[in-house]
Amino acid sequence: PAPAPQPAAPAGAVLAKAGPADAYVVSANPELKGRLGRLIVAFPEESNAGGTRMDVYKVGEPKAITGGFGNQTLDLFPGTYAVAITGKRVEGVPIQSRHDTKVKVGMLRVNAGKDTRVFLLDTDKTRHLTDGYGNQELGFPIGTVHVSIAGQSEPVTIQEGKITDF
Repeated sequence: PAPAPQPAAPAGAVLAKAGPADAYVVSANPELKGRLGRLIVAFPEESNAGGTRMDVYKVGEPKAITGGFGNQTLDLFPGTYAVAITGKRVEGVPIQSRHDTKVKVGMLRVNAGKDTRVFLLDTDKTRHLTDGYGNQELGFPIGTVHVSIAGQSEPVTIQEGKITDF
């Protein structure tokens, strides 16, 4: 037998999440009119996210269609997108008409000497996300990244709305 139809979500209700580790939240926004939906990437208030790069991709496309640095609020056509924050991608991010889609993000604060080269690697420990020397404060989607220094690495869990010190 066919499954019973589900009732419509009330205004402002959080809709189903289908991304990795619930990497985003979709909610109705009664202030939005028309056809567009809104993508929101908001880092913790006490962080310095101005150097964090965010890019939006059409699914399966290698070239970003929009992006920026720090906190971002972007109006987009309905569809499914990939969002990369400091190179770490969240696939399958839905944008719906008159809804906000908020990507869950946090910050990583690396405390290292000015001559120490720090590599940030994806969950698989092989894909390079970014690197730099000394102290760094970078935003990431929630989940695991690996900090690699002098050939050794450790996993770090990025938590929603929090700054993780390393």
